Amino acid sequence: QAQPMIKLNNISKFYQSPAGQITKKTCGLREASLDINEGDFISFVGNTGSGKTTLISIIGLILEPDSGEIIFKNRRISGYGNALNRLRAEYYSYILQKNIFFDNLNLLDNILLPVSLLREPGSLDRQKALDMLQILKFRSSPQALPDTLSMGEQKKCALVRALLKPSAIILADEPTASLDEESADLALHMLKDENKKGRAVVLVTHSRKYTKYSKNIYQLSEGKIEKCLK
Repeated sequence: QAQPMIKLNNISKFYQSPAGQITKKTCGLREASLDINEGDFISFVGNTGSGKTTLISIIGLILEPDSGEIIFKNRRISGYGNALNRLRAEYYSYILQKNIFFDNLNLLDNILLPVSLLREPGSLDRQKALDMLQILKFRSSPQALPDTLSMGEQKKCALVRALLKPSAIILADEPTASLDEESADLALHMLKDENKKGRAVVLVTHSRKYTKYSKNIYQLSEGKIEKCLK
């Protein structure tokens, strides 16, 4: 039997309250265990504060857990920092809640930046990026600077940036935020298409209506993975 690509074993992450206490409300994640296999499409549904962003940040090797272990392709992860940069660059694509861009680079160059971590972007990369923006009905100029765009247009660029970069897993933290219903559906359809090509997708959202292409759906509540909904 093939080993999971990513395995979480009893992962917990705690945050202190302003009074310095750790309570149920400040527990970002509580004893979470999960297997993610190649080609999975997994969604986590939960309200604000349920632990969605904490979970996806730990899966993405961005946030270090306080207890438990992460096994990535049969390797136990330990020591967070530059040592994991190669893994992040080679295996992961990220769609974060906050749209992060380099303000001095135009949108197309921002989109191509993750590809440049692996190789020199070529004309095919540029054309593919433009084609994906067109599918999402992007209405601004690809040469525009990020701070001239609406949040919705920025989100479309963030989505294209994640999908353009070759990776085994796409982590999508509220990828439909700031998008109208039509654009949200287009974005989810693009994630589904990438999943059909064999890429794993992990999506977190506040609404189950955005999980229609998921193979497995989990409920998150107060840092606990409650149950599988699908």
